[in-house]
Amino acid sequence: MQTLSAKTVEITGADSVHAVARILADEYSRKILASALSEPKSVEDLSKENGIPLSTCYRRVHEMLKEGIVVVERIMISSDGKRYELFRSGFSSLTLRLEANFLSIVGTVNEEVEDKVCSNIFAMKWNSAWARERTPAQHGARKSPEALYGLS
Repeated sequence: MQTLSAKTVEITGADSVHAVARILADEYSRKILASALSEPKSVEDLSKENGIPLSTCYRRVHEMLKEGIVVVERIMISSDGKRYELFRSGFSSLTLRLEANFLSIVGTVNEEVEDKVCSNIFAMKWNSAWARERTPAQHGARKSPEALYGLS
């Protein structure tokens, strides 16, 4: 992923482009994204509002969360003490782009959650750089990125 401007991001990694394209091709995922664009919603609300089975809705939301397409806007505590998350679409638009046999996705960041999307992009870059730097023997070790890079 690379930032094109303060509010536009280009997704370029083959695995990421494939995953996001698969998400966008899914009807349930598109309904969830559209529903969570203007205000944050719980998975239960998204499920009821869109007529999506609850287990399917949980699975789709977590796939999109993993790819950075949705973000957790806030965490709530119910009156009975249970914790739940409110999700929001991280992008107001996503466009598939093909140029000279190179596939990418350009996303316009949802201004309401711009800070969370940008921090997710930084975290994804940090984590992928951390994984690339580790040897196979280190993958089993429990070292933080700070310790691995000598920052602690």
